[in-house]
Amino acid sequence: MNSAPMEASNTAPIEFKPIANEAFAVMIVSEQGLIYDCSEKGASLLGWMQHDLIGRSVAEVIPKLASITLLKQGRANAYLRFLSRIGHHFELIGKNDMRTTGEIFFSDVQQEGVHYLLLTIQLN
Repeated sequence: MNSAPMEASNTAPIEFKPIANEAFAVMIVSEQGLIYDCSEKGASLLGWMQHDLIGRSVAEVIPKLASITLLKQGRANAYLRFLSRIGHHFELIGKNDMRTTGEIFFSDVQQEGVHYLLLTIQLN
């Protein structure tokens, strides 16, 4: 990430700093609800090894997502985006049934014509 200051018209330069909060997890989920990739730190926050999460259903980690269509026409489901905007706390299940809650921010990403859902999870 480029940390050089950016300037907007008529404003002072903005300095971007790396996120220091270590309570973040990042996952990329397929349209079918399978975890395609996840951050190593994010997996460990939930008690998993990164390679153990890849290929699992995201509903095993975030049960509320089991009954929700994740992507609609290549975009993150509007209901999920609404829940993230209002600060909804999702239950998260880690390895050995460790439970916690967190806020999730949903973004849609596309790679080589395939749509995925990017989840940024902030644990409480």
